[in-house]
Amino acid sequence: MDHLSRSPHRSHRHISPPPPLSARTVWCRALCTALFLFALLGAVLSSAPVAAAAEGRSGASRCDGSPIRDGWSFSRHISTRGTPPVGRRVLVIVDDAQPYSRLFQLLQEAAYQLEVRSPSDRSVRLRNAVGTEYLYDALLLMEPGMHTFGDSLRVQDVVDFVDANRSVVLAAAAPLGPLMEGVAEATGLEVDEAGTVLLDYVHAVRPLHSGRTNAWGETFAVRPEACGIAGRMTASRILPRGMPERPVVFSRAIGAAAKAGKELVRPVLCAPATAHSYEPHEVITSDEDAAPFVAGREALLVSALHARFGARVTFVASVDALRDEYLSSGEYGNADFFLPLLTWTLGERGLLRIAAAEHYRVLPDGGRQHADRYRVGDTVRLEMRIEEWDGAKDAQHWQPWNEAPDLQLEWVMLDPYVRHDMRRVDDRGTYVAEFATPMKHGLFKFRVEHFRDGYTPLLYARVVPMQPFWHNEYQRFLVKAYPYYAAVFAVMAAFWLLAYALLWGKSFMHLRPPASERRPSLTLHVKRE
Repeated sequence: MDHLSRSPHRSHRHISPPPPLSARTVWCRALCTALFLFALLGAVLSSAPVAAAAEGRSGASRCDGSPIRDGWSFSRHISTRGTPPVGRRVLVIVDDAQPYSRLFQLLQEAAYQLEVRSPSDRSVRLRNAVGTEYLYDALLLMEPGMHTFGDSLRVQDVVDFVDANRSVVLAAAAPLGPLMEGVAEATGLEVDEAGTVLLDYVHAVRPLHSGRTNAWGETFAVRPEACGIAGRMTASRILPRGMPERPVVFSRAIGAAAKAGKELVRPVLCAPATAHSYEPHEVITSDEDAAPFVAGREALLVSALHARFGARVTFVASVDALRDEYLSSGEYGNADFFLPLLTWTLGERGLLRIAAAEHYRVLPDGGRQHADRYRVGDTVRLEMRIEEWDGAKDAQHWQPWNEAPDLQLEWVMLDPYVRHDMRRVDDRGTYVAEFATPMKHGLFKFRVEHFRDGYTPLLYARVVPMQPFWHNEYQRFLVKAYPYYAAVFAVMAAFWLLAYALLWGKSFMHLRPPASERRPSLTLHVKRE
């Protein structure tokens, strides 16, 4: 009879011998051991001194330290040539040169080479025969009513002359011809229509020159005062001795005003508040259409255009103000006003250049280390020596420029990350800026852009790479990071304990549970009869 019965428990424990290790287990143990040794070796190597690694790389990136010449500038005046930066060949276009002999004499005494030609002279050319080079460095137009001059030279030819960084002086008068009107409009001025003249009945004076009989009010005296902040800044550079104390006389001046949005046009001398542009002998009516084109200090008697690339254009509303009667008169200050104005236009002052520039890393001990790349957190210093051209007849040399209170340096990568003032450190025109580089790596640029009235643009740009710290250059074992260090080592210890238990723990892998914890087994007994 078949029956089931529960077998009795065994009275002793039986532990079977461990099976032989498989090839998979051997490879796992070898891999874990290799990883442990590799991690230990990496920890030892990464604890090398940071200073030694930094010193080794700094020697590799060291440049020769030679000064950076010239800077980058769009101005033809930024140059290290031994010759003067601007020439002195001046073409004068005037029909009758006799009334202006005193002006020409003063310019020739200042070492300018004048060539006086008539507008009807067809042999006058601005370029050479093949059209590759200009024959003159400056153009003085003193014939207001001309339509063209020379070999069919028109407005566009004069504009191209200015675009080539040459200087132009426009001495206008009423009535104004189409050539000079077109050049004035091209430079940012707007002049009154034909038949009008600038009148001032309050400050009117009797004209000293003979010839054309002027209506009362066409000749007036102006107390020299710069108009507005921009006018004061421009006049301070154009007139190094300041405005003359004696009045300046203008006669048959054309009414002119600056166009809206023309920020390069700078007023030098404005008309009195009682002046207005209108037809002579006409009475101003209340009709809006018959109102004066320009009145008061909005009328520009003298204005200057300083182009972004260094060209200079000066507009004088009255050519009669340059006549001998007013330049030689002891009563008026025309000579003291117009001679500095013309010499500035011809490039005698206000020409700047970067004679030398260098940038380097400032070391902790105060030394310098020239480099072509920097790292985040470095202290960088830029030194720049700026010079100004002194074009006086007895000078003709570059001299230190010590008049830059607002020179700024920008550290740029698309946008400026650092903007720092440059201070003057000596009388040689040396300006210095020192700053700490931001925690940002990439391609940065030293940039200096100096645009000031009366001076040529001063532009400087140098691109240098900024690299982050290498893995072995960071400071080791920060005090604030001790909790993180403890957590890392705790995780490492737990990992190795678990790995040891799984790979080398034989009793853990092969120990059978005790009998008391095992479930009772059922044994089937078959009884045979």
